[in-house]
Amino acid sequence: MRKLIRSSLAVITILALTSCGGGGGSSGDPITISRQDPFVTDQYNVVLRGKSFVPADSFCYINQTISFRAFAGEYSVVWENLANSSSGIAHVSPFCEQDVSWEVLQGIPLALGENQVTATLTTDTGTWQDTVIVTRLVDVIPPKILGVFPEGLSTGTYNGFISMTFSEQIDLDSLWNNFSLQNSVTKELVSGDGSLNTVSPSFQPNPGLDANTTYIVHIDGVQDLSGNVMNEPVEWVFTTGF
Repeated sequence: MRKLIRSSLAVITILALTSCGGGGGSSGDPITISRQDPFVTDQYNVVLRGKSFVPADSFCYINQTISFRAFAGEYSVVWENLANSSSGIAHVSPFCEQDVSWEVLQGIPLALGENQVTATLTTDTGTWQDTVIVTRLVDVIPPKILGVFPEGLSTGTYNGFISMTFSEQIDLDSLWNNFSLQNSVTKELVSGDGSLNTVSPSFQPNPGLDANTTYIVHIDGVQDLSGNVMNEPVEWVFTTGF
């Protein structure tokens, strides 16, 4: 669903080092949301991205072999989810490409059921919209660990942080309340600080780990944001270097 809200004609003097050209994006529409059909997920938020047209008053310049785009006037993309009244600003790519790329990497929060999400492009010459319907289903799948660092049974000079990558966003309290890092010889638990990343959290030992020592990492009872609990505990060992 694409809609022209307002349009006006303007005489523009182009002050450009290198013209980027104007007109619509690859689809011919001023702004488009990249979509899948049907757009269905069981996650609490969705990453949204798309393309928008290159205005005639923009120009490109080279900085250390990288081509950047500059806009002479206003150029912004905002998003809104009518299902839960959430909204925000999309990141517009600074790179000089055929179309202008934009994205909402932090994720758009979703309500259960249908979510009407709208992206609005505003420039000096008009305002345009594109809308997509995203359906959020009830999440019944427990989280699982896709990878860890350092890897199990690894040996090396490692003496830094421990990280995990989960299949979805998790509840951090359920992780850090059930996480342990233990010296395999002394059986002492290692203290430290846990990060706030809900998909790839990390643990920074404080103080650092001892050299040439084997440690055991144990995780149990981790929940996703819907309250689904990991099916079984996860444990692995690694050894630091000299």
